[in-house]
Amino acid sequence: MTQFRLCILSMLALLLMTSVCLGATDSNVAPATASTGLVGDLDNLGKAEILKLIQNLADELKQTRSELDQLKAARQEEKLKVIPVPPVAPTPAPTETPKEQTEAEKDRERVERERAIQSVQRSGVLLPQGKFDVEPSFTYSHTSRNFINVDGFSILPVLIIGNIQALRVERDVFQTQLALRYGILPNLQVDASVPWQSETDRYVTQSYQNNVQLAPKESGRHDQGIGDPQLGLSYQLLHEHGWVPDLIVQSTGRAPIGKSQFDIHSNSQLAQGAGVWGVRNGITAIKTMDPIVLIFNTGYTYNFGRDLTAQQITSTGTNVITTTYQPGGSIDNGVAVAIAMNPSFAINLGVLERYTFSTELTGVGTVQGSSLNEAQFRFGFAWAVTRNSVFNFTAAMGLTEDSPGLTITIAYPIKF
Repeated sequence: MTQFRLCILSMLALLLMTSVCLGATDSNVAPATASTGLVGDLDNLGKAEILKLIQNLADELKQTRSELDQLKAARQEEKLKVIPVPPVAPTPAPTETPKEQTEAEKDRERVERERAIQSVQRSGVLLPQGKFDVEPSFTYSHTSRNFINVDGFSILPVLIIGNIQALRVERDVFQTQLALRYGILPNLQVDASVPWQSETDRYVTQSYQNNVQLAPKESGRHDQGIGDPQLGLSYQLLHEHGWVPDLIVQSTGRAPIGKSQFDIHSNSQLAQGAGVWGVRNGITAIKTMDPIVLIFNTGYTYNFGRDLTAQQITSTGTNVITTTYQPGGSIDNGVAVAIAMNPSFAINLGVLERYTFSTELTGVGTVQGSSLNEAQFRFGFAWAVTRNSVFNFTAAMGLTEDSPGLTITIAYPIKF
């Protein structure tokens, strides 16, 4: 309606302007077309009145155009209300690229895996080339066992040389160890360790005389000293991919530095070393099934023999003989499950079994009761105190008579 009104006003303004122009020409010239009633009325008006009328029409035209602009603006606002344009949210600045996120996730998984493996065995993760770590550790074990012995000393935990009596032994062993590891090459690591041991034994003997049981007697011994140091190499044959696990081989040598049973000259002394050279070769397989890590290891320890002079008691008397003391080797097998709870904490469960073969004396035969079958159930955790240090705790319970009843180990490896 406003547009139609604007059109009429425009036509009237055009007619008025035409009439003014015609009035300004000669009065004798006839108009080309017949004048309408409006033109006839305009002829009777003066020029001032006509100009005023044109001015009024122009003002009204201007007002009508303004109303038309307002109407267009109102319709535009109605359209915006019907179809609102959603606000565009500001795009946040990316904190890290997808590639960086992937690398961070890989680093987190690697740290979790290392924590889990270290909670079971620290040698299961080889150090990078040029890196090394220092690991102080403390182990306490308690053994309570009944066997036959008096005034003797142990070659092995159940191999006793001396007079025979009924005997109960309670043994507490405290051992501290300092281990060093260094990455020689990307897949090759060298490690060395030196133990120090303190042992306290308590003996309760039961004697009989003329079929009469005498009162039990209790005695004890305490001794301490350095044990046998070890030096070893670890090499990673395979890296985990697909169904293939990490495969690490180890070879560790043991030197007879600590005081052994061959160095004992009184009943107040105790052995801290094996007395013979030894070498262990083993292999460890590690398979990750996030967040679980499976660890299998097996190995064989060979003990070298040594010559010694001993007394052989026979029915005809005592003979001094020269023989070769050959301690039996041992086979160890273990399986463990480690669970990474987060990058800073992992728990583990496992079983370790070690069988030691009988000791042989050349020319004499097998030493009776010298074979051992030890088995332990282990559980513990690893807690990352800092980025380069981990607190490890392990407790083990003996599953056989030859095993210590309780063993507790605390270790704190520090990387540099």
